[in-house]
Amino acid sequence: MNSPEPPKPMTPTGKLRAAQSLRDSAWALKAAWLRHKHPDWTEPEVEAEVRKAFAHTRD
Repeated sequence: MNSPEPPKPMTPTGKLRAAQSLRDSAWALKAAWLRHKHPDWTEPEVEAEVRKAFAHTRD
């Protein structure tokens, strides 16, 4: 039985793209959850709350 090949190491550019993709997914999921929880909120309110939620993630 053949073993699967291990993944190839990612280039720095590949790592950056993966990180950006994960960040974009996290923002989209947070925005969707906020829209579900607060259907009366406007889009600017949702965007402001998403920004606030992720404001300290760089620490």
